[in-house]
Order: sequence, then structure tokens, then C-alpha cells
Amino acid sequence: MPASMRNRQLYPWLAVASISGFVAPALQAVMTSQISANAQGELQGALSSLSSITAIPGPLLMTQLFAWYSAPDAASYFPGMSFIAAAALTALCLLVFVITVKGLGTARAEVA
Repeated sequence: MPASMRNRQLYPWLAVASISGFVAPALQAVMTSQISANAQGELQGALSSLSSITAIPGPLLMTQLFAWYSAPDAASYFPGMSFIAAAALTALCLLVFVITVKGLGTARAEVA
């Protein structure tokens, strides 16, 4: 396939991926609307800390997965394993989120 065709295929994916830049600010807006004004700094600090903490092991883990599964002597050649791992971690986070939200809904119903 010519290089010009490969580059053209990049642009639709780039457009889809650029939408993900709106997710974090939107979630922060939702979270800040749920807490009192005197706790805003704590929330922003916690979110920044969480983002920083996950930025450390993420690249290390994903590059190692890529290296293990794309090595010439790999037991199973699958360079996309890091994407599968990212999808699995995202699904795990979604599960934790759903369980937490359901728990909060139950707790609020009991209080009322």
C-alpha cells in the first residue's frame, strides 16, 4: 500500500480520537457540580494526583507488553496486546464505576 494511502487512513481515526479530549473536562465539570464549594480544591487535587499516578505505570506496562508480544521469539506474536490490555483496564474501571454509582444510589435511597 502506498504511503499516501496509509496517511489518508489516519485522518478519520484522528478525528474520532480528538473527541476524547472533551471527556476529562466534562467529567470534571460533573464532579465539581456534585460537591460543595469548599471541597473544590480537594477534588481537583485528587484528580490531578490520580492522573499523575496513572501516567507513571501506564507507559511502562504498555511498552513492555508491546515488546513481549512483538519480539521475534515471542510465544504468540500479537503486537496489539497493549490495546487489548488497555481495553480490559477500561472495562474494569467501568465496572468499578457502575458498582460505585449503584451503591451511592442505594445509600441515598436509604437516607431519604
